[in-house]
Amino acid sequence: MKMQILEMFYLLTIITIIHELGHFLVAKYFGFNVKEFSIGSGPEIFGQKIRDTKIVLNLALPFGGHISVDFEVTKFKQMDDRRLVGIIFTSLA
Repeated sequence: MKMQILEMFYLLTIITIIHELGHFLVAKYFGFNVKEFSIGSGPEIFGQKIRDTKIVLNLALPFGGHISVDFEVTKFKQMDDRRLVGIIFTSLA
């Protein structure tokens, strides 16, 4: 029984990472600055800055995760169709 609970937490953590990675990759594809990639919720237990993105592991795994995207900072200077599509796809990914 305990092993099944641990396996469930492990699986949920993997699913959360894959889900948030989808948002991350779409945001990067459209040229947005991703400030933070976070897995879990609650207090931070690990953080590492890689290039412009802080990778964070929080205490309460596997419950939640998020990416923090700066939709204003992008390689596009103006609001064009590609940037608008990028915002929509990043949110829906």
